[in-house]
Amino acid sequence: MSSKAKGMTESRPGSGPGRPRIADFFAGRHVLVTGATGFMGKVLVEKLLRSCPRLGGIFLLLRPKRGQDPQARVKDLLKSPLFSVLEERQPGLASRLLVAVSGDVSLPGLGLSPADRALLQDKVSVVFHGAATVRFDEPIVNAVVINVRGTREMAELAVGMKNLKAFVHVSTTYCNTDRKDIDEKVYPPHADWAKMISVVETQDSHQLDILTAKLLHRLPNTYTFTKSLGEHCIHSYRDKIPLVIFRPSIVISSVSEPVPGWMDNFHGPVGLMAAAGKGLVHIALADSEVVADYMPVDIAIKAVIVSAWERARGATKVDVPIYNCSSAAVKPVPMSRMVAMAKPLAAEVPFDNILWPPCALTTSSRTVLLLGTLLMHMIPAILIDAVLTLQGKRPRLWRIQRRIYAAQDSLAPFLLQSWTFRNANALALDAKIPAEDAADFKFDFRDVDEYAYFRNVAIGGRRYLLKERDEDLPKAKAHYDRMVMIDKMVRGLALALVLFWALRAELYMLPINAISFLLTL
Repeated sequence: MSSKAKGMTESRPGSGPGRPRIADFFAGRHVLVTGATGFMGKVLVEKLLRSCPRLGGIFLLLRPKRGQDPQARVKDLLKSPLFSVLEERQPGLASRLLVAVSGDVSLPGLGLSPADRALLQDKVSVVFHGAATVRFDEPIVNAVVINVRGTREMAELAVGMKNLKAFVHVSTTYCNTDRKDIDEKVYPPHADWAKMISVVETQDSHQLDILTAKLLHRLPNTYTFTKSLGEHCIHSYRDKIPLVIFRPSIVISSVSEPVPGWMDNFHGPVGLMAAAGKGLVHIALADSEVVADYMPVDIAIKAVIVSAWERARGATKVDVPIYNCSSAAVKPVPMSRMVAMAKPLAAEVPFDNILWPPCALTTSSRTVLLLGTLLMHMIPAILIDAVLTLQGKRPRLWRIQRRIYAAQDSLAPFLLQSWTFRNANALALDAKIPAEDAADFKFDFRDVDEYAYFRNVAIGGRRYLLKERDEDLPKAKAHYDRMVMIDKMVRGLALALVLFWALRAELYMLPINAISFLLTL
């Protein structure tokens, strides 16, 4: 534990009649965040610091990684552009309030030292548990250890916290995808979470990998399965800790906070969007009528913080408040609309050095996807890699296209069907935010212009994911225009060749001969 933690003092939390302001509630209190280096975790930490600067401190549960101790990882975290606005407004605040605690949710007892465990149980008032593996293809053993057993270990830690006011467990709206309509409640379990932990701790991992499909029942992957088990695990502690279950849908780039379009990973649909923008994806597996249930990360994080405040003030009338943080019920965007926006956005905010103009073809047929991938992805990849090899460069496109196809396959269950995520609790929660806190914490985003939002997503993709400079945008547009002209020339040449072949083969005579034959009958 950093010596800084010993000097952290507990100031008197703010209070007020009826509904205390959110920042006043967090004043002087200590918060524990798991998953702080993940996408949502980073935004949560930044938002807490920026909007609740009188916090007593934020403990970050971090494991040593690549030779770095946890405190060094905090320093690296603060180098992110995400924290630039905070540093400009309140220099040094993050360094003063963030304290790394060496721990790992995949280890028994979280890998905590006795001293650190005692410190957390003495100081922490609010827990945000977001640590999880989000890989869809994670081996079942790893997924259970992190998403289920890790949740149990966090719950056991929380049981001993003397001043705990709220424990927010971050789940997902997709942990009950065997149902069409999903309400804000805990459904019957898909398996016994405690037995599942015992199984992965005692059985051969190779055998479990073979049996994974059977274990999942009707759930699409190990992520949704183990997040469902994690919900039931934490729910079993509802009489021991003040619990909240928070379920975001597909979390993507920010609307505005701390910067528009913030995104720092290629997970899920964002990776496909980036690949399409670079001209690597020309056909995608998706049903045009499916509603894309995306959730901007800053909207989700505001709701997470408000859910902790609401739970802590003791106003809830249920044992476990559950919030579906989803967009489809209040701001539905069908896949056809997403595709329609893609082409003008690709021209307005193109990526640097695109391989080919983005072409948005979608299909709900896996057969058509396979054929399209072969013709439009794999064959061009082979040809381009051959040219790269002849130039003495490392071939890359074949490997990239294989990964893209695998990503489309793993995302298929979420792109070929829609669910109804009922979110009355989440909407009611937004209505409870004090008027004085509206500017900082209101998370109803129904008035957000979707085209403007996705334009910022594209700009953020250039700036934060691909590390492309804003000043290079005019050059990127010029290259895009050239590639559009080349694309038209190639299409025209291909059409001319087809027509030439048809004329040479006298294929135009086929309908004439057919009509003549029918007339003679």
